[in-house]
Amino acid sequence: MKLTRRGFLRLAKTGAALGIAGYGGASNIVEVADVEAPLAGLRLPLRVMFVADLHAPRNFVGDETLAAAAAEFRADALVVGGDSVDRAGNEPLVSAFAPIPAPHGKLAVLGNWEYRGRCDIRALGEAYRAAGVRLLVNEVAEIDRGVDVVRFVGLDDLVGGSPRRSLAAEAPSFEDVFHPGPFRPSRATIVLAHCPAMFDRLPPGPLLCLSGHTHGGQIAPFGIALFRPDGSGDYVRGWYGGGDRRLYVTRGLGNSILPFRVGSRPEIVRLTLLPPTARSG
Repeated sequence: MKLTRRGFLRLAKTGAALGIAGYGGASNIVEVADVEAPLAGLRLPLRVMFVADLHAPRNFVGDETLAAAAAEFRADALVVGGDSVDRAGNEPLVSAFAPIPAPHGKLAVLGNWEYRGRCDIRALGEAYRAAGVRLLVNEVAEIDRGVDVVRFVGLDDLVGGSPRRSLAAEAPSFEDVFHPGPFRPSRATIVLAHCPAMFDRLPPGPLLCLSGHTHGGQIAPFGIALFRPDGSGDYVRGWYGGGDRRLYVTRGLGNSILPFRVGSRPEIVRLTLLPPTARSG
């Protein structure tokens, strides 16, 4: 049968529509990203599973997927970078983090949507606690592994809250003052800040900052972010900085405003942190 010009154009339009639909559909399939980085102060490797922007229930990532990714990774710790929920009444949905194994603890911070959506922060803290997660609002949690101490500095949200950035500056420890010398534990700092623009405002010193907020643009055809929310700064996704001062911005798990993604897949980050002398990829 002879293909007419009109028939060819009809087929081309159908093919283009199917291609766009396929691209859009693939953009909403979660990616598990395995990354490595050195962290000043570490003496032993530390495996951290990092997620943010769940926006429950507006996501396509099931609880079983999160738990399986952590179990396969044998995560030491889980950190949740804010915007787990964005409407009052959805606070109990952070139960999604309950099945995730993390022997060194599970920590979370607030995001801008938990303020914007007028969530009950006290109820959210209780729901996190029921899931085995500690909510840090301008607080520091430490993992003491004998040879090193890892400080997790959980800052309030930059856009909706009142972050105390000075907490990221390390104060002298008891061991530093009373037991100086080569046998005291070394110390490493990880800052949890929902908005990546906070990275530029942190006090000087070696640290790793983990942020979300941007969704990698959420609508980012061919990787080009068409929009970045306030608090993003110059950051969209992935690694920034270098040396002993780095930032990782995750694309997050869920959606806000629009209920889907284009060109920016949801992301579970499995981060292996290494002593600075170890080679990282």
